[in-house]
Amino acid sequence: MRSICLSLLFIFGIPAIYCAIDPSLFDACDVTQTCFQGIPGSCNIECTPSNCRLLFTIEDIPSENRLLIGLHSDGNYRYMALGFSRDRLMRDTDVVACEKVSANSAVAKDSFNPGGRTNVYDNDDSAISNFTYEINGNIFSCSFTRDYLPPDLSTGYALNSSSFFLFLANRDAGSFGSQTSNLLQHTFTPCISESEVNLTNLTIIVSSSTDNTLVKAHGLMMILAWSVFIGTGVFMASYTKFLFNNGEWFHFHKYINSLAVIIALIGLVLIIYSVKGWRFGSVALWAHQLIGLASILLMLINPIIAAFRCRPQAKFRWIFRIIHQAVGYTSIILASTAICLGLSLYYALINRNLSVAVGFWLYICRLVTEWLFFIPLIIYVCFKGHKLNKCKDGEGKPLPKVKPFKLFFLNIFAPPKCPTGENRKIPEREWPILLLVLIGFIVYNLAFYIAIVIAIALSEEA
Repeated sequence: MRSICLSLLFIFGIPAIYCAIDPSLFDACDVTQTCFQGIPGSCNIECTPSNCRLLFTIEDIPSENRLLIGLHSDGNYRYMALGFSRDRLMRDTDVVACEKVSANSAVAKDSFNPGGRTNVYDNDDSAISNFTYEINGNIFSCSFTRDYLPPDLSTGYALNSSSFFLFLANRDAGSFGSQTSNLLQHTFTPCISESEVNLTNLTIIVSSSTDNTLVKAHGLMMILAWSVFIGTGVFMASYTKFLFNNGEWFHFHKYINSLAVIIALIGLVLIIYSVKGWRFGSVALWAHQLIGLASILLMLINPIIAAFRCRPQAKFRWIFRIIHQAVGYTSIILASTAICLGLSLYYALINRNLSVAVGFWLYICRLVTEWLFFIPLIIYVCFKGHKLNKCKDGEGKPLPKVKPFKLFFLNIFAPPKCPTGENRKIPEREWPILLLVLIGFIVYNLAFYIAIVIAIALSEEA
């Protein structure tokens, strides 16, 4: 491939070289070849010869029953890949690619994305021939012919039989691939043709990016369910038993958490519908899915455990409390981990958008700073709780006071009642203070959530 490298002077005091795809390659577009061009991670931006990062050319050779495919780039990529799909999803996609196996050599690869897997290398690549490549500085280009018919129609499509959505993808340079390995996940969201393309007709393909609306909705609903509703419900159950000592805390806890379950299930349905099932890819994607599903499973199990709880005065009630709390807090830890992984995956998906990074760190900040509300309540329970600990036994004799350290755990694992059923009470002058702490926690959670919603809503492919 011919290339034009424009030497720029200094950028921030550092010499830089910008290498553009040879403009003459664009002259044959819609004349002798079909062209698919794009800017990885910015597919909605109009691509011109001066700013295009990838140019894929397809020329029909009907006399030989094959296509001549050229992949050209201006960047230091590990691979460039062209996908042929029946829909706008990566599953069941026929993929051809050029991948570097060293700093100065590359191979052509014929592979397939079956339903459920990211990419599987086709050991029988006899459909590809006449492979040439050029690696020159930041210039990486290759060309090869691909037969209309693959050796096995179960791992490829007859490219002259119908129209296809085309995918333009790449992976930034890193460790080199092997000659017989599958392609790793692309760096940015692939550019996709706006409509199906007949490969035997000449055209210039207009690309667009994938619609991430449902992915955004999934993430925001999970954050709403776990951070706002579950967070508030657990806060009510753990720290307001003495504030609402007639059982009001329990109703808040029950209904708020039930609403959280509904929202989380809607979020789960949205992402399953969006990606059409399970997605196989990076370790982070695997971890996000497995940890997220585990948290949802525990979220569903815990209300069932609560439904079969024994009476508050039962001898072994403490077993239920420990199991219920352990399952609940474990699900929260798992969900928080899954949300952090999900935000980092979305950050990479849409070209490392700054607003997503802001949303990620807002969520981390929320996880860390919520202890600003917990710590005062812990201190209150431990050091002021002795005022609540004036219980008598069945004969009216005062019971020994619980030590402050144990009282904190009593507040979490036991209802705020004396053995006789009498409610423990707090001094009336302190009731407004604790109520303000509760209201402050709710407002704090909502403020963080609104800020995260704004950050994610503003995220677009730059």
